[in-house]
Amino acid sequence: MLADLTYGKPRPAVIVQNDLTLTEPSSVTLCPITTFAIPQTGDFRIPVSPDEHNGLRQESFIMSDKLITLPAQHIGSDR
Repeated sequence: MLADLTYGKPRPAVIVQNDLTLTEPSSVTLCPITTFAIPQTGDFRIPVSPDEHNGLRQESFIMSDKLITLPAQHIGSDR
């Protein structure tokens, strides 16, 4: 899924919110995904490889150190 994080472009992200709260959400909590590696972040940047299920185009990192909650209307899909 993609999130408009107001950084000028949609960014892939992982939803980290309980499914029970996602039936009619006004907001969604997620971890953005980046291709930028920062070695000092250690276990906070979780590596993820591109595949046919996640739609990523290159090696990326889930930014668990950057949890964010956005209004649901900022969340979408490119599929």
